[in-house]
Amino acid sequence: MKRINGKGRKLISNLKFNLKKLTYENRIRFERIQENLTFKKSIIKIVRNSLIKNIIFILFLIILDRLFVSKKVFLILPYNFHYLQLWFNNINKIIMSNISIFSEILSVIVGAAGVFLGLYCSNIMSMYSEKYANATQNISRVYENDILTNKCIKMITDYILFSIIILFLLVIQVKIGFLILLITIFKGLEIIVSFGFMSRRTYQFSDTYYITNSVFGELYKILDHLKKDKYFFNDKNFQYYYRNSAKKKLEVLMEINEFNLNKTSDNLSNNIINFMQHVFYFLNDYWKVKKRIPDDSYWYDDKVFYKRWYKSSDNEIILALNTGTMVPHETIRNHLWIEEILMGIIDKSFSYLVSNNDYLNVLKWIGFVKNISTNAIEVGDFDFYVDYLYKIQKSIQNDFVPKVYPVEIKMAFAEYVIVNYLNFLVEVRKYVENEENFLHDIKSFEKSNGKPLNQYYRHLDIRKFYDNIATEIKIEGKRITPEWYINQALAKHCYDDLINIYKKIDVIVNEYITGFVDSLFEQNDNAGAVIAIAKYNEILSKLYYAENSLKKRLEGLLIFYNDKNTVWQEMPQMDIYNKFKSTYNKIFPKWCRSTIHFVKENWNSYNEYPDVLGACYMYLCELLIETIETEEFEVFKENYENLFDIMLLYYEYCKQELYPITNSSQNIQTISLRTNPIVEFGMISGYAYLWGELSNDSRWKDLVLSCTNNKIVKGNYIGNMCQILQTVSDSFPFIRSHDILHNQWIRRMNIMFEEKGKISWKESHFRYEYDGDSILLKLVLNNKENSDFLKYKAYEIYAVAVLNRFLSVDKKYHARDRWEKEYEKKSSKNTF
Repeated sequence: MKRINGKGRKLISNLKFNLKKLTYENRIRFERIQENLTFKKSIIKIVRNSLIKNIIFILFLIILDRLFVSKKVFLILPYNFHYLQLWFNNINKIIMSNISIFSEILSVIVGAAGVFLGLYCSNIMSMYSEKYANATQNISRVYENDILTNKCIKMITDYILFSIIILFLLVIQVKIGFLILLITIFKGLEIIVSFGFMSRRTYQFSDTYYITNSVFGELYKILDHLKKDKYFFNDKNFQYYYRNSAKKKLEVLMEINEFNLNKTSDNLSNNIINFMQHVFYFLNDYWKVKKRIPDDSYWYDDKVFYKRWYKSSDNEIILALNTGTMVPHETIRNHLWIEEILMGIIDKSFSYLVSNNDYLNVLKWIGFVKNISTNAIEVGDFDFYVDYLYKIQKSIQNDFVPKVYPVEIKMAFAEYVIVNYLNFLVEVRKYVENEENFLHDIKSFEKSNGKPLNQYYRHLDIRKFYDNIATEIKIEGKRITPEWYINQALAKHCYDDLINIYKKIDVIVNEYITGFVDSLFEQNDNAGAVIAIAKYNEILSKLYYAENSLKKRLEGLLIFYNDKNTVWQEMPQMDIYNKFKSTYNKIFPKWCRSTIHFVKENWNSYNEYPDVLGACYMYLCELLIETIETEEFEVFKENYENLFDIMLLYYEYCKQELYPITNSSQNIQTISLRTNPIVEFGMISGYAYLWGELSNDSRWKDLVLSCTNNKIVKGNYIGNMCQILQTVSDSFPFIRSHDILHNQWIRRMNIMFEEKGKISWKESHFRYEYDGDSILLKLVLNNKENSDFLKYKAYEIYAVAVLNRFLSVDKKYHARDRWEKEYEKKSSKNTF
């Protein structure tokens, strides 16, 4: 009995299980049917809508075709149109007589369109499986929702449905007129063009960065709304909506960038650079719009600001102590939220290039960065921009300078870093000198309906002024707030901004640039160092004009400072130029040594690089002339000791380059170019020695004598040097290649000697002559009335007064009028 009961229970249990299994299978089958029905419903809905649209359009064409050939219209139309109607009627008859051919052609086109559509879908699917298989949901959605692709597919499917309806009408023998034929041909041409677009699209999608174009398109639409939509300026909901929309698009860009950086591809670096440029172009366009966006707009994201305990109020501290919590944080508007996201994207891409040692694309990117400096300054984000330049500089210092690269790459890195800072100085000057970037007439702002005219009008306090003015005009019929009060508030914003720019320039030239050059020296990067310091004089020039422009603008803004109860910052001393000039003077000896080392290392291939030797030599000459003018002996001493070494190397290079030329006139110029370094060394040495005589400061004379003995005499160069100077003096007078430059030096020295020299004059025969103890000055100084301060060239004075001391009688320098003999007779014989 128990056995029978056990079998019965087992049978019942199996029956229940099979019922449940059957129920479950039916439920799964039903769910699948529901899923298929849902998919079919969506397909049917699309087909239905397209059919309805095409049927209505075709009916409209048939009716229009019938009307155009009807007799009623024939009577209404002017007489001139009768021929057109007759022609139209004949065309319709021809079409109907060849309707079978038309239907066959249309059938072939429909079949071809279907095949092409299938092939394209197959290509898209294979492209997706190859390139986007592991993509995130957001990336897949961007790929799937590509606008151009979907439009092309929709155009082809519409054409297929349109043609099927036409074929159906032909089957039921509905007459087809000229208009339908014309539209059919036009639609056929459209799909042929769309096939071209779609085939090219397949190749474009092989670049996985290409899908960002649609994302950037959506972001640019948001920018258009920010510029044009009046609701944006007044409605917080719109501001909040645009911000969230932009944030979502930027997150997609971040995902696409991450997805690509984790892949390996032969052309990935070039695609990364193109993407980075696209990001920077968007940032640049955003800055153009941002300077019109009010500071209190909800477009800006919120940022948590953690308060410090020492800044908290008593109530906040007591509450925190009683509850065991921290002092409450605050939320502030983050005006750089977009910049921070975009720079995060840029930094990751740049790090990829650096980690892969792709120095060519890194150089390409560094050269591109300067293109957005203008709008960075105008929108007030210059701090953000310069900090990014410094971040690039640090990457170059740490990741590329220590490594071994070709010389031209080393020089390019150094030059690009300096050029970016130079470009910033140029753009600052342009910005400061442009009146449109500062105060405007109050009425012009009122006419703009309160929209900011430049970045300073977007500040909350300025906007409140104009809101109050609008209220005053509504109530009182006129503006009551005085114009000077508004201008003072606006001028303070301008003034503070320019002070910050000034401080940033100080950091750039006296910290960033000098720090960069110091790091090049520390890492023995002579190629980078020489090209970087060669830019110092250009920096000085740009800095001089930028600083002067800032000074004038700040002084102009101080005119609006009327209410002294409002505290303004003190105007800075404006000494950036002098500080950088002092650094430049101190670093020059290092430049000379690095230049000599670089040229000797690359002597055989030196022509392939910029002429840093010529630059170093000429700027050194200019510096020494200038230090004589300013009587800076220590600076002169430190740099004069390098002059002979640089001059000698430059002379050898000129001699090698300027081979003998048979033409006599060209040969004269060649000799001039060859001998210029020797002549210029003699001029500078002669002026320094003369200034020692004129100022009664023996240090100058002793320095020239010491360097001559240590470098020229001991180096056994004195004979050749004296012979070259003798040849120059004995040559028939002609225009030398550097005559204009030399004449400038002569004029500057003459003015300096006359104004600062300790010279006593005596009247003799209606003229003033030198009245002093110096034998040299008695011989070389002209009369006081003479426009030429010196009778003889400075290099000749150097040869007679200095070089002849170390030469035997037969090798001494001889002046044309032999004044050196009188000098030797009157002066006591000096031994060094």
